[in-house]
Amino acid sequence: MFLLMERIGSRLDIQKLSQELDISRATIYEYLSFLEGTYFIKLIRPFTKSRDVEIRKAAKVYLCDSGLANNVIGLSKGMLFEQSAFQSLRLKGELNYYQRKTGGEIDFILNKREAYEIKIKPGKSDLNKLKKIASSIKLDSYRIVSLNYTSLEKTIYGFEI
Repeated sequence: MFLLMERIGSRLDIQKLSQELDISRATIYEYLSFLEGTYFIKLIRPFTKSRDVEIRKAAKVYLCDSGLANNVIGLSKGMLFEQSAFQSLRLKGELNYYQRKTGGEIDFILNKREAYEIKIKPGKSDLNKLKKIASSIKLDSYRIVSLNYTSLEKTIYGFEI
């Protein structure tokens, strides 16, 4: 569980977890299934039109209790804000993430229709990247969720999710 807490918002490398814990990948999958079934963690799958690609790509992990994660490992401000945004968005429907091989990403896609990028202090370049990526995967609705005040369009704040 501690290893998962350190990886909040990151893609899971099952092989690496298996090696660190010296247990089989099958056992890792069983543990993940158990922890997700007991609402300790939530695995966010990649956004794709192909079910085969979704299964092959790594899931991101989030904890269902931000307070526990913060008290145990002391999350950075950015990780805590992303974890909090996850907490709010997960109540609204199915969540996915999107990441290109080149590194461009969208933190959350809600119900395969709305893109959300989580930023402490977003800039114009963040909005342009989000717009470009969302458009390329045919998502019309996109927003930046900001912690700090910004005059950028298409921006909301954490309490508005």
